[in-house]
Amino acid sequence: MRNGGQNRPSWGLMRLSWLPWLLLTVSCAGPLGRAQQRFEQGDVAAAVRLLRASEPELAELTGHELARYCLYRGLAELGLGDAELARRWLGRARRAAAVEPALYSVAEQGRLAAAWQSLGLLPGEGAP
Repeated sequence: MRNGGQNRPSWGLMRLSWLPWLLLTVSCAGPLGRAQQRFEQGDVAAAVRLLRASEPELAELTGHELARYCLYRGLAELGLGDAELARRWLGRARRAAAVEPALYSVAEQGRLAAAWQSLGLLPGEGAP
């Protein structure tokens, strides 16, 4: 038997147990991750504050990060009742999804569609 006859977990399995925690930590890093976390917790006002504060840094985001920013900015603005800003940001999120359909998770796709319809728009109207 390996491990001197004892049943000890292998290093590979031990490393894998840290993977979900690491992914969560990395995905929540930065203003976008914190804003998304606040949004998920129902603190829409804090999410909007974080997103608005990070707007000057949009040029530094990757295409995927920018699309997620647009989605959560639109959802958060809609949550605060600003339909005009929500339509602008959600429109950008929809255009990004039209270019790359697998960009958002199934849940995010549902949120985007529901938010778009709550603005009084049909799936084929407006952006793209």
